[in-house]
Amino acid sequence: MKTATLEIRVVQRASKSEVVGFTEGVLLVRVAAPATEGRANRALVRLLSQVLGVPPRDVRILRGEKSRSKLVRIEGIGPEEAMVRLDRQG
Repeated sequence: MKTATLEIRVVQRASKSEVVGFTEGVLLVRVAAPATEGRANRALVRLLSQVLGVPPRDVRILRGEKSRSKLVRIEGIGPEEAMVRLDRQG
């Protein structure tokens, strides 16, 4: 099965949830949700799921549950296709 792994920097409590783009190999994502009770993590998973066209169950935070810097694995999509879809958004 194809998988993509992404380094992500999350800004929570933004005015809207959006993929900003890549800076030095790290994807910057803004989410409207606060970091409390895992809301920002859930918002990140939902946003990546929508942008990449995969079910939310296929987006998993591997590292950084309580940090702004995260390592995320996406199942069902290869790294090249993930980059193409994310570049369209950012």
